[in-house]
Amino acid sequence: MPSERPDRVRQDHDAHDGTSRRSPFPIEVLIRRDGTANLDGEPFCVPDGEPLHIAVLDALQRHARARGGPVEAVIDNRREGDVTRIEVAPDGSSRILRHGSDPEGAGTERQSSAEPPPAEPPPAGSFADGTWSAHGGTRVPDELAVLVAHITRAVDTGALERAVALASGLREHAARTFGDEHPFTLEAHALKAFTAHRCGNYSAATAMCLELARVRHRQGDPRAHEELMRAFAAWRLIDDPASAADYGRELLAVWSGLAEQGRDAAGDVTLVRDVKRRIHALSAATATPETGAT
Repeated sequence: MPSERPDRVRQDHDAHDGTSRRSPFPIEVLIRRDGTANLDGEPFCVPDGEPLHIAVLDALQRHARARGGPVEAVIDNRREGDVTRIEVAPDGSSRILRHGSDPEGAGTERQSSAEPPPAEPPPAGSFADGTWSAHGGTRVPDELAVLVAHITRAVDTGALERAVALASGLREHAARTFGDEHPFTLEAHALKAFTAHRCGNYSAATAMCLELARVRHRQGDPRAHEELMRAFAAWRLIDDPASAADYGRELLAVWSGLAEQGRDAAGDVTLVRDVKRRIHALSAATATPETGAT
């Protein structure tokens, strides 16, 4: 009989899902280069269509709920070449304890700092000379920082489909954990809009930024105007006339709401005029002999 780590054998188990209530050791998560994973030595199955990182976080939350308190896990990610020690609470909130590189994929954890690394803001888009550019925004929480780093790395390396999948999963995870309109969820939504824009899905990016603008406006958040500018930047690139005209009218409606509360900007009058001109041109372009002017 093996003599090492005997406490793991004597764990209590939850009657419903078999997860242990107490353990003196952190949960071990191994992510291999081929994308498969093990959790505490057992194969870890990821639900169809769900990003691996999100599935791991959800699994750790289930362990925390079963144990009735926070659990620690060491995530040896050999696909990305890093090791992260994370603590996850029963409510799904979590914090990074350590994060470092593991270039040889040996699975040994190396502490990079005594404090958790600073969270990088999501590269949400902004309007600058008619383009969508990356800029710093509200800082994301520590527990989302590693996921954001994986998403931005995927964008930077051209793995756009993976970036979209990860961003979608991150937004869903944040919504389940914190709520649909929590600041963390809105930041994840902004990151999802950014990945859609980078993939050339300008209609989706416009729709998501408009939704963010509405939510922030309803919350009294001055960043509603920033989201509207991002929507405007994406909207200008929509090449389907009918879709562009519809989204243009939505842009004007949100702009009107901001103007009523004095939350528009000095240069908005010119931009609104440009939107109206484009809508008129788009409407003319889509007019048929039956519905258009003779």
